[in-house]
Amino acid sequence: MILEITGLETEREHMLLRDIDWQVKSGENWCVFGPNASGKTALASVMSHYAGKVSGEIRLFGRPYSAGEWKELKKQVILLDPKLCMKILPSMKGTEVICAILEEKTTGSTYRSAVEKRRALDMLKQCSCEHLGDRLWRQMTPREKRMVLLASALTPERRLILMDDMCSDLDPFALKRFLNDLETLVSGQDMPAFILFVRSVNEVIPSVSHVLILKEGRIFSRGKKLDVLNSEILSKLFETSVLCDYNKGTFNVEFLI
Repeated sequence: MILEITGLETEREHMLLRDIDWQVKSGENWCVFGPNASGKTALASVMSHYAGKVSGEIRLFGRPYSAGEWKELKKQVILLDPKLCMKILPSMKGTEVICAILEEKTTGSTYRSAVEKRRALDMLKQCSCEHLGDRLWRQMTPREKRMVLLASALTPERRLILMDDMCSDLDPFALKRFLNDLETLVSGQDMPAFILFVRSVNEVIPSVSHVLILKEGRIFSRGKKLDVLNSEILSKLFETSVLCDYNKGTFNVEFLI
């Protein structure tokens, strides 16, 4: 079992979740979807940071989220979020960005040893973007920045990658390229399990096996992706007529307003 959530509830700042019971089994790759303010980012945040005020239980690879366990657990799970891009120094090179993320320190000295740079370059190579190793952060496109973020997650210790709203601010062509790159990466051998948190059904890549739909902080539907992402369920979710088409691994949604 990768992830077990039982009776999860939280209400702090703008985060609101109620009665979340969810399991992610080995071999499954999930996508979390829902309208704005449905709780997607709140769930991603709770799963990636130990929070003592959260009620309910979260277990990762059989181990409970607790103050005693968190030091080791946080090495196995990472949250990738485009907001991280705003915290990175524009003058950093691609290899320096990866080293900084691994150290959980995106500001300060950019000095890196030859060994650190080599490791970072190898991680970029796994994403077929080693050419970004010497490129400055300010010179990268939004898609390239996301590929560097993905590369930073590919450490031997990592067993689960959470990706929240990674497609935001991408133009249609960049979005298509990023989704293709992401699919190629996650469908490879020896890759960690992943959970996508998306705002659009069109962002669900073929390697996603299951979908969890949230609405107003509660679970609205969950199951295998074709059982959940269909016209009937999406019409109920958005309370309007929705046409959902699935063709060759991709979804297309049309609102019949």
